[in-house]
Amino acid sequence: MDSGLSLDLTSNSQKGRRRQTCSDKFNDLMLNIRCTFERLNDLWDDVDMPDDMRMARSSTAFNHTNELFEEIIESEQAMVVGVKQGIDDGQAEIEKLRAKLEMDDWTPPSHTDRRGIPMLQAIRAEVQTLKEAVEERVLEQEATVERVKLLCSRLGEESELLDSAEDVLSKADFDSLKEKSAEMEHLVEERLSLLRQSTT
Repeated sequence: MDSGLSLDLTSNSQKGRRRQTCSDKFNDLMLNIRCTFERLNDLWDDVDMPDDMRMARSSTAFNHTNELFEEIIESEQAMVVGVKQGIDDGQAEIEKLRAKLEMDDWTPPSHTDRRGIPMLQAIRAEVQTLKEAVEERVLEQEATVERVKLLCSRLGEESELLDSAEDVLSKADFDSLKEKSAEMEHLVEERLSLLRQSTT
């Protein structure tokens, strides 16, 4: 029986690989910074720059680097906030769309157990699928409504349909509408049959 330990080990292994990748990039960055300042010192040596000027220019370079790092952190923090907000908004959208389709609550895929990017991606995919399902339902509903209106006109009856402002009818109402359409189709066929018989 799987104790779940293998899943934890897999998750930790993935985290370890990601952190190792970041560590490698960090080492590359430190090497580049070191090489940059060595190059600066070579340039300053070329003009016999005094120590006080070197210190001032070094401070300027460090300040620029720190500002860049701070901007990167702020940008990534904004990204994290955006992901969390996207998850909240997406879950609300899923709830609304599934309610329209009278579906059960959505269960996220097992690999999206945390409020992170994989969950946001899964939510976006689910929202897209649900929107397509709603659009398909609305198109089918509109076609049925128009068909019933036409049949009412042919039968000389009043059309008592729900206002189309309700974009998605309940399943019960839609089934009732389709049943009405089928009944009217049958009635039209009967009348046409009687008409043909009376003219022969």
